[in-house]
Amino acid sequence: MIEEEWDEAVISNDLVVRQRIKGYRFGLDALLLATDLPEPGEGAVVWELGAGQGAVALSVAAREPGWEVVALERHEGLLAALRENIERNGSRVRALEGDVRERAALPHGVAQLVLCNPPYFNPNSRRVSEDGERACARYELHGGLGDFARAAAKLLAPRGVFKVIAPPERLEDVLREASSAGLGAERVRFVHDTAQASAYLCEVWCRRGGKAVLEVRAPLVVRGEDGRYTGEVASRVAGAATRAPSEELSRRVSEARR
Repeated sequence: MIEEEWDEAVISNDLVVRQRIKGYRFGLDALLLATDLPEPGEGAVVWELGAGQGAVALSVAAREPGWEVVALERHEGLLAALRENIERNGSRVRALEGDVRERAALPHGVAQLVLCNPPYFNPNSRRVSEDGERACARYELHGGLGDFARAAAKLLAPRGVFKVIAPPERLEDVLREASSAGLGAERVRFVHDTAQASAYLCEVWCRRGGKAVLEVRAPLVVRGEDGRYTGEVASRVAGAATRAPSEELSRRVSEARR
């Protein structure tokens, strides 16, 4: 790795994720995916599909030391970064090389929770990024939403939860593919940058064997009129990798502006 091409993102006092400056870089969506999760109990098994450089999996493992966390990634460069971040942080996350389309290689019914921030752009609808990491993370070049939903359905134990985050324009596809895979959508929450802005993300919770009764939760607004994170978002960001964020970390997150 060339040192000048990399930087470090501080998630908590004890978790720093290294990522390429010009490659795929995680954002707020990753920390939202890693938080507001069900409580499956001590010893829960959690899988992340398409883990990238590990921000989500590492955060969950750091915050929930009693959970077993497995991170699946197919891209060689991102997988190398994932493994390096696991080693650098002394994390218990288990990194696996794998493709969600190869479901025969996945274990059956082992997980209580599966997390996913899948690629959601159709490569035929817009110009694909020339950077391999960004292209794989954002464009459906190596599997679409249906592949991720079917992989999650195989991994999940009965009543296990699949949480996915995607742009609102793909919500219909997420719900359709999840239902086709046997995952009942239970909750949807739209994410807005400001109270006046249209939603730009949605969080979706599905359950294996869940009922077809969908709750649309109150919207999550990211920033107030002062440009700072709202209270809930600041709390989720500061607590993404720890249940007890330091006062300094909480203050730094709360005071951050766009």
